[in-house]
Amino acid sequence: MPDTFSAIPVGETHVVPSAAPNLGELLSAEMAGRVTYALASDRVELLRQVEEEHRGAAEALRACLRQNGTEAPAHATALGVWAAAARAAVAGELPALLKSLHQAEQAVFKTYEASLPLLDPASARVVQHKLIPAQSRRVRLLTQLLTSRYEKASDMERRGHTI
Repeated sequence: MPDTFSAIPVGETHVVPSAAPNLGELLSAEMAGRVTYALASDRVELLRQVEEEHRGAAEALRACLRQNGTEAPAHATALGVWAAAARAAVAGELPALLKSLHQAEQAVFKTYEASLPLLDPASARVVQHKLIPAQSRRVRLLTQLLTSRYEKASDMERRGHTI
C-alpha cells in the first residue's frame, strides 16, 4: 500500500489568516478524514464512497475559503480526531477502525454544529445545508456497520464459534 501519510507534513504548520481560522480547521479535518478513509477503503470497499464524500466536503470548504479571500492549506496539518482510525486502518484492525471512524465522524459533526455561529453567512449555509447532513448520514452508516458487526459476533458466540 502506498505511504498515504507522506502527504501530511509532519511538524509543519499552516497559518490561516484570522478572517477564517474556523474554515481552515474544518478543511484540515476533512482532508485528514479523506486520507484516513483512503487507508480504510483498501479493507472495506463501502468506505471508498465515504472517502469521496470527504473529498467533496473539502472542496466545498476550499471554495468557502476562496470566497473569503483566504488561501486554503494544501494538506491536512494533522490527523487530529482521525489519528486512531488511521492507525487502525494501517494495522488492519477492522473493529477498532469502525469504532474510531464512528468517533471521528461524531466529533466532526459536533465541530460543524459549533462552528455555525462563527462562520460568515455563505459558509454557514454550506456547512448547515450540505456538510452537516452528509456528516449525519455518515454517522448513521457507521452506527449501522458497528451494530451489524456486533450482532453477527454475538450470534456466532451463541452458536459456539470463535471470532
